[in-house]
Amino acid sequence: MRRIRTEQLKPGMIIARPIYSDDGKILLNSGVELKEHFILRLEQLGIASVYIQDDLGDYEIPEVISEATRVKAIQTLRNSVNQMRLGKTLDLTSVEESVTKIIDEVLDNDDVLISLTDIRSFDNYTYGHCVNVAILSLVCGISMGMSKADLKQLTLGAMLHDIGKIKIPEEILKKPGRLTTEEYETVVKHAAFGYEIVKKIPRFPRRAALVIYQHHERINGSGYPQKLKGEQIDLFARIAAIADVYDAITADRVYQKGILPSEAIRVLKGLGSFHFDLDVLSHFVKNIALYPVGSSVVLSDGTSGVVVDVNKRYPARPIVRVLFDGKGKKCEPYEVDLMKNQELEVTSTSW
Repeated sequence: MRRIRTEQLKPGMIIARPIYSDDGKILLNSGVELKEHFILRLEQLGIASVYIQDDLGDYEIPEVISEATRVKAIQTLRNSVNQMRLGKTLDLTSVEESVTKIIDEVLDNDDVLISLTDIRSFDNYTYGHCVNVAILSLVCGISMGMSKADLKQLTLGAMLHDIGKIKIPEEILKKPGRLTTEEYETVVKHAAFGYEIVKKIPRFPRRAALVIYQHHERINGSGYPQKLKGEQIDLFARIAAIADVYDAITADRVYQKGILPSEAIRVLKGLGSFHFDLDVLSHFVKNIALYPVGSSVVLSDGTSGVVVDVNKRYPARPIVRVLFDGKGKKCEPYEVDLMKNQELEVTSTSW
């Protein structure tokens, strides 16, 4: 199984993981053979990449929450936003139910490194992004030893961190190219807009509201909307800030392919103390699968293959099924645990 860009699909390829519509229905199930019109429809829907079967073998990709829970959370967000656009208030109860379900599943499965593998259409990007930011923030909070009460506030705020975008024109939010100065100034208002929305909800938790208000603040004071510095920024918002950037740069978009997790971590570390809380960043990083199951890797001896498992304590040292020798010729498959073979390391990777 491997993930490839939609423009690389060819008739006859077999879908390896279900593809869902924006309303949570299965568009194409696993095992379906692609036809020309299926591929065209995927392109029309703005689905940037899919998983297909290949001769490299099938691997179980570990997920911190079930696909059903993810789809339900996305549906809940979409429905809540649509109701708000009609002038109704946020359906906080439904969102809280999704948050509780996510927390329970992650706590039951907290030995899994995060390897986000969801496939999103262009129209569904925002909702999938919000769910991923919630999951990433939650796992970081668990790593930091937070209480369940705090995890609920953190995850709720992260789930709704972009709620203020309902007041931003869609033609700006969906613009594929660089924003003009005026458009950017409009977009940055979403944090304050979101805060104003949830402040009007009587029982909305204060620290969850601060996540919405402050998730674009930066440690050095270069963020917005208040240009807060250091510990002036609520801890929950400092967590969500990292999760927000990580998911944004790793997600496939129609007009831009997401970067690999290992590259994304290098970007986050490069921004370091200028943008992020370094203690929070250290907790965040150790819960990310740098080389997710199913990704192709080249090892330092020139052999190459696919990651079939990860080591929770040492994300940089996965278990690799070697498929090609140092000269690039197909060989009899064998597995190498980089924890046990310290002489080898991953030198490059790709989807």
